[in-house]
Amino acid sequence: MLRPDGTVFASGATGKTDIYNTGTGVWTSGPTFPTATITGSCSNGSYVNPEQFAPADAPAALLPNGNVLIEASPVDNNCEWITRLSFSSLMAPI
Repeated sequence: MLRPDGTVFASGATGKTDIYNTGTGVWTSGPTFPTATITGSCSNGSYVNPEQFAPADAPAALLPNGNVLIEASPVDNNCEWITRLSFSSLMAPI
């Protein structure tokens, strides 16, 4: 997501984010998505907390203040995507 200050907000399935500065060509670490305190089971086994929230082909929107609103869900190595989702505005310095 290209932000008004010329930086690009990037996220992936690990729950981590990065900021790319198009002017300097430098990458910096951005905020990390939160974790969920949940437990349960699925056909592949069970999941225990904390589970990392992460986006996967997630919708996102640029907010007027330059922050990015993005959908993320808890992900587990056994059960893959756990059904609950949350919208978070991750505030990365502009």
